[in-house]
Amino acid sequence: MFTAFPRTVRAQIPDCGNAGWFACGTDCCPPDTTCCQPGDNTKGGTFIQGATAVCCAFSDHCYTLAPNSSSRAGDKACCGDTGGTIHVCTRRDGFEACCAIEYPCCNSDPQGCCTNPALVCDPVDGCVFARPCDPKCTGLQICCNGTCVSFLTDPSHCGRRVDGRLDDCDTVCSDGQICCGGNCQTCNPPLMCCDPLLPNCIDTSTNPDHCGTCGNVCPPGQVCTDGACVGCTTSLDCDPTCETCDTETNTCVSQCANGGTCCRGVCCCGDCDQTTGVCVGPSNGICEDTGDREFCCGSQCKKLKIDNSNCGACGHLCFFPETCCNGECMNLDSDPSHCGRCDGTGQCPPDAAVCCRGMCVNPSVFDMDTANCGECLNNCPEEAPICRGGQCVPM
Repeated sequence: MFTAFPRTVRAQIPDCGNAGWFACGTDCCPPDTTCCQPGDNTKGGTFIQGATAVCCAFSDHCYTLAPNSSSRAGDKACCGDTGGTIHVCTRRDGFEACCAIEYPCCNSDPQGCCTNPALVCDPVDGCVFARPCDPKCTGLQICCNGTCVSFLTDPSHCGRRVDGRLDDCDTVCSDGQICCGGNCQTCNPPLMCCDPLLPNCIDTSTNPDHCGTCGNVCPPGQVCTDGACVGCTTSLDCDPTCETCDTETNTCVSQCANGGTCCRGVCCCGDCDQTTGVCVGPSNGICEDTGDREFCCGSQCKKLKIDNSNCGACGHLCFFPETCCNGECMNLDSDPSHCGRCDGTGQCPPDAAVCCRGMCVNPSVFDMDTANCGECLNNCPEEAPICRGGQCVPM
């Protein structure tokens, strides 16, 4: 059988010379082969300049490779051998794959074909186990040959997933093993399966989120020692990287800057999952003070100098018409010390000592201004539309 050698397509077409040889991109194919060019496939397509063309045996199929580190969109390859044991299948993403002839094509599946004889092709979910479940399974259960099973915890149906797809749901764990996170494993005390979504058992003798038993969370600042929540006596009881012991309260205190949380040796802004050592929250990194006094409030970095909901401190609210100005709630419309400006240059001078609508004005304007008659924002009504001596009077 002819062996395909991919070659890069360039603009120049070669002169093949030898009888029966013919041009394929910039190279020549021998007799009894076919040229597989970018855009050629069982459905047709458009030539893509710069993609790879190959020479294939007539009995082979030309198919389109999915782009990866070694191929580009439009690159071609030859599928199969002269024995007819391979066929071309279209994948869910529109690219193609070589599948053994005994594996049926399934264009709704990421692999393009069902490689387990127990699987059938569902037009939406791709390759699924043959027998359906009625009613449909809910929660963390899956349909395994007609039965809803808890594949993450059931030792008789301990399923594992490969590349996001269910690979097996009929695995039976050995004696003495449990199914935790879809993996058969031996978890002897103090190891326990506390979270079925995690692949491993948890050490309840030291984990402050599962201290002594699953779900027993130690109070803030306490540590889990021998399965019991206890207060610290020295800093050696705390995380040596970013915590210290407050001996007055016997609690571990974070030493992270800007309100950060010490999470198994790493400072971050968020709730610390002691099991995985990962900060959980929108702001998983460190809050960096860039001039607006950024600080960790809960699990989000907030700018305490300008945040109306966290002005000067986490949770300190500024109510309308005030705004957060350098960490203080101020009314820029009426405060003569900060009139219209937040940068410290809003001090009204003696000859315009009143702040009205964010502008420094002389009090004398209130004697005749119909929009500010007698005081700022006092608008004269229709029945007394004239401002005279700071009083609204009729015409």
